[in-house]
Amino acid sequence: MQYGFNSREAMKVLRLQKAAMSSDGGSRSDSPDWMITLTEETSPRRKSASDRSLRGGTELRPSLADRRGRSSELKERDQDNSINSSPSLDSLVRLSVDTCFISDSGYSETEMKSFICIAALVAVGLGNEIRIVNRCPFSVCPGILGNPGHGQPENGGFVLGANETKVINVPFNWGGRIWPRTKCDANGHCQTGDCGNRLQCNGNGGTPPVSLAEITFAGAGGLDFYDISLVDGYNLPIKMAPISGFTGGNGHAYDCRSAGCHTDLNAICPPELSVKDGPYTVACLSACMKFDTDQYCCRNAHGVPENCKSSDWPHNYPAIFKQACPDAYSYAYDDTTSTFTCRGNPATNYEVVFCP
Repeated sequence: MQYGFNSREAMKVLRLQKAAMSSDGGSRSDSPDWMITLTEETSPRRKSASDRSLRGGTELRPSLADRRGRSSELKERDQDNSINSSPSLDSLVRLSVDTCFISDSGYSETEMKSFICIAALVAVGLGNEIRIVNRCPFSVCPGILGNPGHGQPENGGFVLGANETKVINVPFNWGGRIWPRTKCDANGHCQTGDCGNRLQCNGNGGTPPVSLAEITFAGAGGLDFYDISLVDGYNLPIKMAPISGFTGGNGHAYDCRSAGCHTDLNAICPPELSVKDGPYTVACLSACMKFDTDQYCCRNAHGVPENCKSSDWPHNYPAIFKQACPDAYSYAYDDTTSTFTCRGNPATNYEVVFCP
């Protein structure tokens, strides 16, 4: 899919608009009220979206970075992204008429603003694609949970057969999580990742332990923020990566790169954290889910990074997972080596793969 706008089509709209106004005796320099309103409102709406990072507000769980305050290293990385990256959709909306490549076309300033508005709306309206791929030798039911107010694509879930792919479309500022559900029966009950005995989760989250792909599009500074999280445990290998429509290459290891956990952690899960189906381990609990202590869950007196270091825990379970999956969140304060960013140009499309 092409995400750039077609300037010829936009100019055609303006010509038709001018012809309609001329036939009605209207002035060439006046645009319809809806054009002026949209021109004025597009930028503030975009700014609101940009102010929300992956862990902003109450949209995701407290284990995630921005909700508890990003580390200084991660902040510096994001600042570098904001400075060095190419213009985003914000820049399109704020383009100066004087520097527009068709500024000498004979159209009035108001008409030029209308053209810019049309271009921005076309780019924004296309949103983003997420390609969900199942490379497992068995069926998986993806669960999808949008952040509050951002909707539930595909009503929150569907069946994806072995080696099947499904593309979902989300708005440009969507945010949420995707996870694999395994061994789901005809009634919608799943052995792992269940969301309330239903195929379409419709706003319900997955029951841990479950591997999570998390993303917020157009977050702070216009960046997408994404990660693979094992904070709620693990059930299947998973990865997430941008595949098109982005600007990257600023040198950072976490800029538009693949995030993932390719290792079968069930094979190395400590016995005390294992979820069994007969003799087989089908999922691996997090230490927080298993023991529910303030220290393992990084809460109360341990609710700040300096007081919740996994190296100080009675048993450093995250070290096991981090060694096997270095690019995935292993516990709550695992920010700097787990959060990835990417700038859409104009809108990044991603791929989420089960059993990569």
